[in-house]
Amino acid sequence: MTDEPLPEVASSELPPDEVFDRNWASVVLRSALERLKEHFEKRGKPRYYEVLVGYEMPEGERPTYEELAERLGISVFDVRNYLHAARVAFRSVLRQVVG
Repeated sequence: MTDEPLPEVASSELPPDEVFDRNWASVVLRSALERLKEHFEKRGKPRYYEVLVGYEMPEGERPTYEELAERLGISVFDVRNYLHAARVAFRSVLRQVVG
């Protein structure tokens, strides 16, 4: 996910301040996701990041916990736990990036 650039928001239909806000949000999100990925990799838990991105930012329709578990080769119980832990960590990282 973080290897791919987030789409740039540039439209003559939007006011400049809204374009700025959307671009700023994209930069903040990208930075937070990169930090989160590093956070979990340093702790030997990259699967937590994979679960978060696979569930919260899928390409296409959001998968069920069962579908995500099958795709990643883990249990549904693990998906729930990893997703919860990743969301908590993401909130903390996002606050740091914005601060």
